[in-house]
Amino acid sequence: MTVAAIYGHLDIVRFLHENRTEGCSEDTLSLAAQNLHLDVVKFLREHYPQLQCCSSALDRVAAKGNLELLALLYTCSGNTECTATALTAAAKNGHSDVVAFLLQHQAEGSVSEALTLAALRGHLEVVKLLHAQLSPSESTFAALEAAARRHHHTIVQFLWEDPTRESSDFLKQAVDAGNIAIVRVFLRCASLEQLDEGREYALQQNRTKIAALLMRVLDDRRTQPSS
Repeated sequence: MTVAAIYGHLDIVRFLHENRTEGCSEDTLSLAAQNLHLDVVKFLREHYPQLQCCSSALDRVAAKGNLELLALLYTCSGNTECTATALTAAAKNGHSDVVAFLLQHQAEGSVSEALTLAALRGHLEVVKLLHAQLSPSESTFAALEAAARRHHHTIVQFLWEDPTRESSDFLKQAVDAGNIAIVRVFLRCASLEQLDEGREYALQQNRTKIAALLMRVLDDRRTQPSS
């Protein structure tokens, strides 16, 4: 029965249940779950309620984005819960409904790390969900830098406009890193005042190439006719 469950053969699982007495091994539910066989899991839950699902199987279901299966398993896993891997994997893969479920159930995992992975992959809705969980003292620069690296400008804009954080600090952090490519992406969001502060800061930190870039952008913007 366990082998049939692994491969999702519900008809065979049902036949063995009705015609044999051996039952199944303790890990049958976990093995069926990690292969996303929802119908088999439902059958096993009905006829073998003593079976529980292991954490690694829960993590895999979360990573694959199967919310219906994950929610079902949460009702029958006893004290077993997802590990920290579930939140980061679901965020990285863009499964916003699963991320919301895990946050609602206070699953383990670093929200900041999950936010950075979601930003890197360009998953705006996931970024918004995770961002709402952060305290004002938690930095979002890693996520902002990750989004900028992949040119996910909508996410950069969203994080930049966060009213709970000082966006001028983002430009200074990019200067500290000496990453002129990231600075170029940030130019889309920065105000004239922020550009000027960034230029002065770059000079103080002896980041002359970045300072020169910011000066050119400042000059260009100041000479543009106002609309």
